[in-house]
Amino acid sequence: MLSSLLRQVADRTAVLENFLRLCTACDEAAEQPISVLSQELLARNALPGDLAQERTFRHCSIIIQLYAIYEFFAEACIAFWLARLPRYQSFSELSAQFKNTYRYGLGRIIQDIDKRRYRNLSLPVVLEKYLHSLRDDPPWELVNEALTFHATNLRRADLEKLFGSAGIDGVWHSLETHDLLRAQLIEADWNNSLEQMILDLVTFRNDASHGTPDEILGLEILYEWITFVKGFCDALADVVTHRIVKAEASHLPESVLGVVTETLHGNIVIATCNHGLIRVGDGFYFLREANCTLAEIESIQVNDVDQEAIQVDQAGVEIGLRTSKKVGLNSRLVLVEN
Repeated sequence: MLSSLLRQVADRTAVLENFLRLCTACDEAAEQPISVLSQELLARNALPGDLAQERTFRHCSIIIQLYAIYEFFAEACIAFWLARLPRYQSFSELSAQFKNTYRYGLGRIIQDIDKRRYRNLSLPVVLEKYLHSLRDDPPWELVNEALTFHATNLRRADLEKLFGSAGIDGVWHSLETHDLLRAQLIEADWNNSLEQMILDLVTFRNDASHGTPDEILGLEILYEWITFVKGFCDALADVVTHRIVKAEASHLPESVLGVVTETLHGNIVIATCNHGLIRVGDGFYFLREANCTLAEIESIQVNDVDQEAIQVDQAGVEIGLRTSKKVGLNSRLVLVEN
């Protein structure tokens, strides 16, 4: 669901990894002055003259970019959620706290509409969207910038507040308990909590932005920080996707086609379905209370007969499915429109 945003993260971190590979090659050349690579770089005036300055530049460049990726992804996830929210509720159905926060955010935009950060907005469009939502005229949409703006770095409390203001509570707990992120922290042997990791990233970023960091990280550690930020973004995408699929199932009951009533070996499940079209090759979200899994339907059986597709038009139809990933018992089979 957030695959396009994750691709942007992958593309941007790949640039950083390539930069570090070049740095590694330069360091190796500097240590072996008679090597062919060293002579080639020397001829091109590409060897660093001041290694201390070079390492400071590497550290600052990588850390500043990593924080930018982290912040961009957090804001983009919220914007993605806000773009879908009108599918699930009318504006009048939203909580008073949400509407108040949104109104204050709009007031800030109206006051600062000429500032560079709002260069993509126009006052008439902002006002029109707000009036449209107040009237509950479908379709309506939010001005995302009213809820994604923040004046401080995104430490834990700031990240929680930002997501909470947009209607996504408990995001930090979901991140702390995310299996892949926890495994990554253990495997890297960071010996730090997730909160401390984010605090360190913010601190490194603030020091780097002034160009005089107290600590200069080596290439190996910088690689690890890139891996951490990618893992954090993957986990955050899972958390936000889960909230969206839950909202889809809660507010659009027709999106729930059935429920997994039995699991077998080889990613084979029995699902009791009530309606909808299920085809081989289609992707569905298998929703549980704590998580959801996007899996493709690899095969379908009805009454032990293989099917390429089945249109369910009555309640209680049992279907055998083989899925591309393992899905849990009692998962709800949810079709989410992108």
